[in-house]
Amino acid sequence: MNIPDFDKLQLDNIYDVCATLADGVCVYVCDMRYDYSRWDEGFAATFGMPGPYMYNAGTMWSMRVHRDDRAAYKQMLADVWNGTKTSFELQYRAKRFDEAYDVCTGKGAIIYDDDGKQRYFVGFVKTQDEKKRIDDITALRNQYGFFDDLRMILYKQEKCIIAMVGINNFSEINDVYGYSFGNRVLQRFARMLNEALLDNGIVYRLDGAKFALIVDGVDKKAYNMYYKQLVELARTNFIVDDIMISLTINGGFVCMDHFDSYDISEETIYSCLKYAYYESKNMSQGNLVEFKNEVSDSNRHALERLTVIRNSVMSDCSGFYMVYQPVVDAKTGKLHGAEALIRFKNDDYGYVAPDVFIPFLEKDSCFYMLGRWIVETSLRDGLKILEKQPDFVLNINLSYAQIEKVGFLEDFFEILHRVGFPPNNLCLEITERCRLLDVGLLQNVMVVLNAHGIKVALDDFGTGFSSLGLMKEIPIDVVKIDREFVKDVVDSLLQQRLVGVICDLASVYGSSVCVEGIETEKQRLILMDYS
Repeated sequence: MNIPDFDKLQLDNIYDVCATLADGVCVYVCDMRYDYSRWDEGFAATFGMPGPYMYNAGTMWSMRVHRDDRAAYKQMLADVWNGTKTSFELQYRAKRFDEAYDVCTGKGAIIYDDDGKQRYFVGFVKTQDEKKRIDDITALRNQYGFFDDLRMILYKQEKCIIAMVGINNFSEINDVYGYSFGNRVLQRFARMLNEALLDNGIVYRLDGAKFALIVDGVDKKAYNMYYKQLVELARTNFIVDDIMISLTINGGFVCMDHFDSYDISEETIYSCLKYAYYESKNMSQGNLVEFKNEVSDSNRHALERLTVIRNSVMSDCSGFYMVYQPVVDAKTGKLHGAEALIRFKNDDYGYVAPDVFIPFLEKDSCFYMLGRWIVETSLRDGLKILEKQPDFVLNINLSYAQIEKVGFLEDFFEILHRVGFPPNNLCLEITERCRLLDVGLLQNVMVVLNAHGIKVALDDFGTGFSSLGLMKEIPIDVVKIDREFVKDVVDSLLQQRLVGVICDLASVYGSSVCVEGIETEKQRLILMDYS
């Protein structure tokens, strides 16, 4: 028997009152006359129920209950419906849409009509981990809640915008005004994000002063306008405790609008989001940056391709391999060493250039695993060359994401000793992106490496703004001049002068010079003048 519209309206009214008082706990209300229920929509989706409105919900929910707990749940349900009990409380395990189980605590009670007959059953369900999904300071859902909801979006293939917004130099606010005031800044910023969204999405508190947003019903153009509004509000109209603070913010986003043939994970989305956010922070002066999920030449989307690459890291780095670029002595023309370079290839995507996946993976927790594999694989390959050429020097690139990891030096030397590669034949290359690290940490790491006889090279010198600063702060054995500075050196007097200036600068710091990208004899002869 279908429920009449008037009774459905009454059910909705009771649900709305209970949901207002529920304080984040899932609510459901069943009209027992028709066995028709309304559930919390998000909870229903999370646990694979058909929707917020359902007939025979109790039976369907029992199928989500773990088989070891199902008998107790069914007995409780029977006791309520036959009038043996007027209320209940039961703890059990229920299966989510992703086949994982959550521990649930359910409470409920009967509402009787004027004739003393059972009319409504009102229940509340709280998962054991729900409190762990709420941020203590802002009362927003936290990173765990964000991943739960992101997982659901991928499962349901909902089109939306996933964004990250953060406050610049938040530590300075804590230093000047104190941590309690800093917490109130976070609370005010969270309210500002919610108010500006106008019920078009959900705001989450991530780590530090970063927030995530899941925005629906808004296209990229509208979100750009929303972000510009946030920038202006944060800069000119941000008041806490009658104190006017001018905030600068950073923002990145991913547009989830292509789901055909997708096989992507929430971890991939998060890594892409962080990549876009830090591009905004470090390279774009806080302007909004999009991680573009464009179709590649092979008709595959970037997110799907990156998911495959990320999964390959987790599968013992399958698909990755090393190639070695020779380093030749300028005076003798003999092989001096080689630089180890990471590559990726598989049947679906063919060869994928490292500049496609390295910047993305550097923001992912799996990168450290890939870095260990690169070091060990390169050292083992290098040993074979050392057997024939004892003075061979192997160059291996290090990322700032490896160096900042707690225990990096211990892990590195464990691999070095286990493989048995002589440290005096090793040169580790860093780039100016290491400026993102604490200077003291970087200095300590480089000093330890030098103390073991390991050389340090500064790669891609001159391509950014921090190369000279790094040379001043840390001991550099080799300065590597990027190929962009020498590709036209045969015909360009300016490039010849620039090479001369860099060589003079390197000599000031006692560093030798390595020039990349020499492809012709004319280039070699001109550059020989600076050796």
